[in-house]
Amino acid sequence: MYAGPAGILFIEYKYIKLPKRLTTFINTGLSPLQEQWITQMQQWKHPTWLVIGAEKSCLILNKLTKNISTAYYHENKTDTKTLAQLITDVTQGQPNEQKITRAKFKKNLGK
Repeated sequence: MYAGPAGILFIEYKYIKLPKRLTTFINTGLSPLQEQWITQMQQWKHPTWLVIGAEKSCLILNKLTKNISTAYYHENKTDTKTLAQLITDVTQGQPNEQKITRAKFKKNLGK
């Protein structure tokens, strides 16, 4: 959890080894308790992200998502420097906070 003058941000991090086949779905390995935490934070209207890290990149999701392919990961991944800037923007209330987070989360995946 991160906190700042603009509010809190709850992040669940999962580091994985990416499957080689682009069509293979990624297993995040979230436990039922981790899913419960994410769901509860979202119900309380706190910004909540699931960050899946692999190699030297990460995928930032704002919903619990089950069907994430390796191809989707590669198409939407970002670097850790950008992740750090997004965390700062959300918790510190930077002017570009809405613009950046909307751009990163424009794709909406179902459970």
